[in-house]
Amino acid sequence: MDKLNIELVVTDFNGVIYKNHTEADLWQNLDLELIKDELKELDVFQAAKYIKTGLKLKKLVIDYKNNKIDYGKIFDIFNEEILSGLDIKYVNNYITKKYVKLGKEKINRNFLGVIKDIKNYGKKTAILSSGCHEGIEALLREVGAEYFDEIWANKIKTDENGVIDKFELKISDNNGCKKGKILEEMLDKKGIDKCNTAYIGHGPEDKSALKIVGHPIIYGSPVDESLLEEFDHSAFVPKDEQELKRYILGLSS
Repeated sequence: MDKLNIELVVTDFNGVIYKNHTEADLWQNLDLELIKDELKELDVFQAAKYIKTGLKLKKLVIDYKNNKIDYGKIFDIFNEEILSGLDIKYVNNYITKKYVKLGKEKINRNFLGVIKDIKNYGKKTAILSSGCHEGIEALLREVGAEYFDEIWANKIKTDENGVIDKFELKISDNNGCKKGKILEEMLDKKGIDKCNTAYIGHGPEDKSALKIVGHPIIYGSPVDESLLEEFDHSAFVPKDEQELKRYILGLSS
């Protein structure tokens, strides 16, 4: 019998399914591909511009990991100096070949095994991430883990000709776009009670989502110490994936 009555399990992507805290390492390689292509065309000035931007982004990623800046600042630069004006076909080709090849080595397959099992048990599943929808979808497809009913993540916005405007950061941990607010809106649309929802997160950006659900779960790599302190007795912290699965399914140890 399912003692907890969990209807929907929502999980973060970065730090839970993908073992890095952000996908920045995957997108940095897009910068390298652009540099290579410009050098092939002998456009040294444009290549130099991309090199300069790449160094700037590396510094911003370090600052983000040290909690000095918000995630959105990275994408402000990424949008303005790399993505904007590119053909979506070029970026989709990059995602299919390079992004997926690099990312699949860091996928948490043990966790995806849990998702597969609870999905087979009849639970609804979803991802809520500030990462790239197109990239997440491609990675899960590549590793044969299309176990999610919904993926709520940020998308690449284009014009009618397929020219990229920007990576639209609608889900973030700032500017009123907190995950908790987005999750609440999605649950209202689906008619799912927050009390019957579990959210799995690992970092500060997950706090707002963990606070609104009936079943907050702290799991991932690495788990932020501030979460453990703040949710000391209110969140479940599994010691491994099997304990996580038993908890969601309401099974005894």
